[in-house]
Amino acid sequence: MIATPVPDKKTDLLLEAFQTFSAASDSLSSAYSGLQERVNRLAEELEQSNYYLNSVLRSLPCGVLVVDQERMVKTINPAARILFDAGQVEPPFPMARLLVDAAFSDRAAPLMETGSDITEITLAGEPERTLHCAWSRMRDGERVLVVQDITQLRKLEEQMRKTERIAAMGEMAMEVAHEIRNPLGALELFVSLLGEEGLSEKERSRYLANIRIGIRSLNTVLTNMLCFKRKPEPDFESLRIREVLQEVTELMDPLLQQRGIRLITDYRDEVKVSADREMIRQIFTNLVTNSLNALSQGGELRIRTHQDKEKVLVEIEDNGIGIPAAFQKKVFSSGFTTRRTGNGLG
Repeated sequence: MIATPVPDKKTDLLLEAFQTFSAASDSLSSAYSGLQERVNRLAEELEQSNYYLNSVLRSLPCGVLVVDQERMVKTINPAARILFDAGQVEPPFPMARLLVDAAFSDRAAPLMETGSDITEITLAGEPERTLHCAWSRMRDGERVLVVQDITQLRKLEEQMRKTERIAAMGEMAMEVAHEIRNPLGALELFVSLLGEEGLSEKERSRYLANIRIGIRSLNTVLTNMLCFKRKPEPDFESLRIREVLQEVTELMDPLLQQRGIRLITDYRDEVKVSADREMIRQIFTNLVTNSLNALSQGGELRIRTHQDKEKVLVEIEDNGIGIPAAFQKKVFSSGFTTRRTGNGLG
C-alpha cells in the first residue's frame, strides 16, 4: 500500500502565488504585445502622414516656412527655396539669411519682426519680385509663413490701371465733344448775326457778350479735360441762380427764335447761393439743349425757380415728345441716349 503525501498549507499558498504570477505575466505579455502593435501602427500612420505632408509641401505652388521664437527656420518647402533663392541649405538656419538681397528694403523689416500678420516685401534681382507674406500662429511660439509671388499680379494691376486711364481719356474726349458742340452752335449763329447789316449798337453789344459767354464755357470744358486725372474742384462763389439762367437763355435765344420756340420764365429766387458759375451754367445749358432737341417747331419751354429758405429749386420743362416709360430709369446712366448723334454723356 502506497502512502500519498498530504501538502501542507504553505505549499498551497506558494502554488497559488506562482499561478497568479504566471497569469499576470501572461496578461502583461499580451498587453505589451498589443501596445507594441499599436505603437507600430501609430508609427506607420505618422510616417504616412509625414509622407502626405511632405508631398503636399513639395507640390504647393506657394512657399511655406515654419519659424520658431528665435527666428530660426525649422521647415522650408521647395517653392520657398526658389522664392528666396535658399539653395540646398538645411534647417535650422536664421531667417535673416533668406532676406540678404532684401535687406535694403524697408518692407523686409516687418517680416523679420514677425509681428505683422500680412505684409509685402520686395526682393532685388533681375527681374525685381514682390512677395505677399502671411503669418499664422502655432503652439510653442512657432509661426507658419506662407509666401506667394505676386509680381505678375501687380504688373497686371498696373496694366489695368493704365487701360482704365486710357478708357477714361476716350470717355472724356466723347464728353468734351458733346459739351463743345452746344456753345459752338450758338457761337456760329451769333457770328453770323454780327455780319448782318443795320445792327444797332445795343444788338451788337448783346451778341458780343453772348460770344464771350460761349468762349468762356468752351474754356471751362477744356480746362476740365486737362485735369481729368483728378476730380475738378468747384470754384464756389455767391451768385443768383436767375442770373445764370438768364445768361443761358440769352445764349440760346437765337436758336429759340429760329425754331419758333416760346420761352416762358418765372424767376422767384432772391437769395444768393454758393455755386460754381461755370459748372452750373454748363448743367443748365445741357438741360435747355435737351429740351430743344425734344421740341418741335413752335414748342414751349418753361423755366421756373422757387425759393425755399436758403435753397433754390430750378424746374426746366418742355412740351416736347417726352421720355418713354421704358427709358425713364436709364436717363441718368452714362452712355445712354436715344439720339443718333448723341453719346449719353451730357
